[in-house]
Amino acid sequence: MKLLAVDTSTEACSAALYIDGIVNERFELTPKEHTRLILPMIDSLMSDAGLKPQQLDALAFGCGPGSFTGVRIATGVIQGIAFGADLPVIPVSTLAAIAQDFFDNNSKAKFSTIPNTVTDCGFYPPLPSGEGRGEGLQKSANLDCPPNINVAFTAMDARMGEIFWGVYQRDVQGFAELIGKESVTPAVDVEFPDMIGIGVGSGWGVYRQELMTRLAGRVSYCETDNLPRAGAIARLGARGFEQGLAVAVEQAMPVYLRDKVAKKESER
Repeated sequence: MKLLAVDTSTEACSAALYIDGIVNERFELTPKEHTRLILPMIDSLMSDAGLKPQQLDALAFGCGPGSFTGVRIATGVIQGIAFGADLPVIPVSTLAAIAQDFFDNNSKAKFSTIPNTVTDCGFYPPLPSGEGRGEGLQKSANLDCPPNINVAFTAMDARMGEIFWGVYQRDVQGFAELIGKESVTPAVDVEFPDMIGIGVGSGWGVYRQELMTRLAGRVSYCETDNLPRAGAIARLGARGFEQGLAVAVEQAMPVYLRDKVAKKESER
């Protein structure tokens, strides 16, 4: 299985090549530089692997939610390659990609030394170098249960007083599986299952207190600097291809969740 994946939905720009379970990725934090960097990233990956687009089995891209312009960039790049090489496409949720990256980079061993009961809301020290994506694990108050790192309460800052929200559970094969539905919503109105999990994503950095209050002790810790990565999109894309979820290029469209990108003065 050979699959190329891209994501430009946030300030991060990334591309990844999946070949029979092995993922190579290019990733940079480059606000407003996506159009300049994404094609060279793709060319570098393909050149290093000695592949042409026609030799791929499929393409995947972060279809959103995220920045309106950023999601459009990834969509356009993938559509162009798909048309030229006659390849199927797997759209992948950026919220799913954030959860997948967290699942891929965290295990119970990394949490084994963290006390199960805490009483304040400070930060734990960062994980050792190279272990996990988060800048720190943020404590929740008065929690007596062990952290469940198989459930990710995933939140991206959507601006305009809202977050992009989705709850994902790690399935038996290690893949992020959506519980319920994704939404764009004020943090105080998020919907969630009665489960214990980890808060993941930029929305937790902006609306930590609102989310902690709303989830009422269901979140044991949170990571706040997690962004969608093409490597995770490649893994989910390969899984989607195996499950028959690939679509024709004409159906490879963005998912914004929000139907407006700006509010009228009267709505603010």
